[in-house]
Amino acid sequence: MMSYKNTQSFGFELSNPVDLAIRLCTEGRRTAESERDSIEVPSYLLYSDDSSRSARIQLPRVLGESRPFHETLIMRKAVRSYGTQPLRLEHVSTLLDRVARGDAEDCATGARLGMRLQFVIVVWRVDNIVPGVYLYEPDEHCLSYIRQAPDPETEGKEMVLQIEFATAPLIILTTGNLAAATAIYGAWGYRQLLLRAGSAGQRLWLASVAMGLAGTVFAGFLPRAAHEIAGIDGYRSAGLLAFATGYSGVSAPGSPGQGGGTMI
Repeated sequence: MMSYKNTQSFGFELSNPVDLAIRLCTEGRRTAESERDSIEVPSYLLYSDDSSRSARIQLPRVLGESRPFHETLIMRKAVRSYGTQPLRLEHVSTLLDRVARGDAEDCATGARLGMRLQFVIVVWRVDNIVPGVYLYEPDEHCLSYIRQAPDPETEGKEMVLQIEFATAPLIILTTGNLAAATAIYGAWGYRQLLLRAGSAGQRLWLASVAMGLAGTVFAGFLPRAAHEIAGIDGYRSAGLLAFATGYSGVSAPGSPGQGGGTMI
C-alpha cells in the first residue's frame, strides 16, 4: 500500500491522503495579498529599465463612450478576418489603459513585487503612428519604440502559428515576469501569470467590441519570433497571450451604441 508520510517535498508531513489533498488545495488558493506581501524579489530578476528607448509617443485620452455592456456581450465573437481600414490612436490608447489598469487593480501586490504584466504591441495600420513594435508604459500612458514593424507578408506570418493574425492592424502581446512569479509563488507562479493573462485577454476583447472593433485572443508569438522582434526571453519576460484586433473584414464595422454605457 502506498505511503503518504514522505511528503517533505511539499514542506509538511501528513499521513492521511485526505488531509494531504486538503492541504494541497489550501496551498493552491493562497492569495498574494495575505501571504506574499513580505517577499522581496531579487533585483536581477526584475524587468530591466531600458533607458535607450529614445522615441516615446504620448497616447491621447481614452474614449469615454461605448456600447452598453449587455450589447457588447451579445456581439462578442472571434473574428480572424480584418478590413484594411486603419484604427484610430484613441482605440489603442483605450485598449491599453483598460487592460493595464484592470490588472493593476486586481493584482496590486503582484505588481508591487515586480510581477506587473507588460504589453508589447505590433502596429501595422493605426492612424498618426509609424508602424512598429512598441512597449506600453502605463505610468506615463505612452508607447516606447522598440523597432520597426515586421513585414506582415514575410516576418509577420513567421511570428504567428495562424498567419491570418498577421493581417490585423494591431496585435497586443501580454507578457509577464516568470522569474519573479516563481520566486514569489514557486510552482504556482506560472499559473498565476496565465490567470492574469486570461483576464487581460477578456478585457481587451470586450473593450474592442464595445468600441465597434472586432478581434480574437490567441496563444501569442512563436518563441523565436518574440525574442527577435521584442527581446522576449521567456524568463524575465515571457509571452503569455496575444490579442489581434481591427475592423471586421466579414461585415461592416459597428459604432458605439447610443445608450452610452461604461467602457469595460
